[in-house]
Amino acid sequence: MFLMITGSRQTIIDVLTNLNNEQRQDVMRLYKEQTQQDLIENIKKALSGDLENVIVGLLKTPIAYDVQELKSAMKGLGTDEATLTEIICTRSNERLKEIQNICRQEFKAELETNIISDTSESYSGLLLAITKILSELGPKKTPIVSKWITIMAERSPRHLRRDSCPVLIYRGRPLGTDQGKKDP
Repeated sequence: MFLMITGSRQTIIDVLTNLNNEQRQDVMRLYKEQTQQDLIENIKKALSGDLENVIVGLLKTPIAYDVQELKSAMKGLGTDEATLTEIICTRSNERLKEIQNICRQEFKAELETNIISDTSESYSGLLLAITKILSELGPKKTPIVSKWITIMAERSPRHLRRDSCPVLIYRGRPLGTDQGKKDP
C-alpha cells in the first residue's frame, strides 16, 4: 500500500475507486498499522486539486464526509444550498442524528444553529421542518409520501416555489411549472 502513495496517480485512483467504503477504512487502518503514518495526510502530500479532494473524500466515512460537506456548504460568504438540501433531504433520521452529534463534538455548535444563521428564514424553516419530520419517524425509517403531501398541501405552489424551489423538484421540473418539461 505504501508503494501506492509513491506510485502514479492512476494507481491511486485504480486501487481506491475499486473498493467500497468499508474496504477503504480497512486499508486506512492497515496502512496506519504498517507504516505508523496517516494515509489521508500522505495522500494530501502526493496529490493536489480536485483529485486530492475526491480521493480524500473517498477515504472518509460517509458520515464524516457529510459533516465535511455541510461545514463547507455553510463556510464563508454564500451558502451552498444544493449541498444542504441534498444531505438533509436524503439522509435517514439515524444518520442525521449522527451528523448532528459529530457537529456538536467537533465544532461546538448545533447543526440547526448553523443552518439558521447561514440561510434565509424561509429556507432554514423548510430544512428544519424536514429534520423534524425525520426525527418524528424514528430511527432507520425514511419519510413516507403522506408526510411530504402534508408539507406540500399546507403551502400554495407559488409560496413553495418562492421559498424553496431548489428542494421541490419532481421529475426534473420545479414544482408547479412547465420549466424543464420535455415535449413528447
